[in-house]
Amino acid sequence: MIKIALPGALQLLGRRIAPFQKGVLMDPVTGLFWPFSYLTNHSWWLTVLLCLAITPGMMFVVGIVGESRLLPIDPWHQYLSFLPGDLFLSWAVANMLVLAQNLPHEKHWYNSVWWHGIVLTVALGVAVMMTRMELLADPSAPYAFPARALRSPTKVFHNFLLYGGYGYLSVATFVALVAGKQFNTMLLCAIAPIVLWLACLFGERYSSDQTRQQRIENAHVESWKPIWEKR
Repeated sequence: MIKIALPGALQLLGRRIAPFQKGVLMDPVTGLFWPFSYLTNHSWWLTVLLCLAITPGMMFVVGIVGESRLLPIDPWHQYLSFLPGDLFLSWAVANMLVLAQNLPHEKHWYNSVWWHGIVLTVALGVAVMMTRMELLADPSAPYAFPARALRSPTKVFHNFLLYGGYGYLSVATFVALVAGKQFNTMLLCAIAPIVLWLACLFGERYSSDQTRQQRIENAHVESWKPIWEKR
């Protein structure tokens, strides 16, 4: 019975793993898990458009559906790290995904299930940790969001998208490119937009007190309500 059951169990396990090996649930070249694998193997233009649709595109959808409002886009009421910051971040991620198409179509540790499982778990862990730290922060501190604003759909969505989604995408793809011996001038040019994103991030610290307060009051609001509850 054992001799019969063991091969049967191995066959069942093989059928469970087969979708990963065939590229249904992960990209066979980069190893990216579904649904991130759908961002691979496209032209540069389409890859950029897909990344921009994720962010900032999806943020506007979340704002309309989850908060019944249009997100502000002007720099006096919106954070520079989001606009134009997320445009630069999506640009850099798209560049790396396109470069990754030059990686060899072979099995390596950087496109294995175990490696991507680790990267994704750590990325999601960072998203949870950062969100928790913000929720536990003193709401009376200068330039702090109200407690309910920190629980708004746009705030939570962007935290998990930035740290979890793009954190996983960028780290996994960058490591694959370096391990696949693609660390060259092209890769440095591909990730150059990240410098612009960082400039937006640090540039916010030099905004006037009035502008910083306006961003706090408008980027993520405490008066949010889903569109189906709007009256």
